[in-house]
Amino acid sequence: MAKTLFTPSQANAALALVRPIVTDVVTHQTRLVELVTAYQAQKREPNASQVALNETKQEMAAVTTQRDACVAELADVGVEMKDAATGLIDFPGELDGERVLWCWRLGEERVEFFHGESEGFDGRKPIPVPVHA
Repeated sequence: MAKTLFTPSQANAALALVRPIVTDVVTHQTRLVELVTAYQAQKREPNASQVALNETKQEMAAVTTQRDACVAELADVGVEMKDAATGLIDFPGELDGERVLWCWRLGEERVEFFHGESEGFDGRKPIPVPVHA
């Protein structure tokens, strides 16, 4: 199956759909980290209740399933989840005939950055503004 390629305009238009899904991913990821921390603390308790441990494990599994369903929904749209903790995603695209990734993170108003496929967030650059003569 061919990858969906986005223009910056299409990526920005998709944010109306993508932003709430990414918000859900970050919420689920935050909750999962809290549950893992709680589980580890419970396990260290000398009289840890197996019932409580099992309940926490079940909740961890449920939250993981919810997060993963959101990530799958993003993939169905053609968007790549890069960091569930910060809501970092990439939209595949092309710039001057080269494959690039339009980069967006939760909290940013618009898709305004890109990087090459082998570069990460640290390599992102502003999307060039077309010059009209």
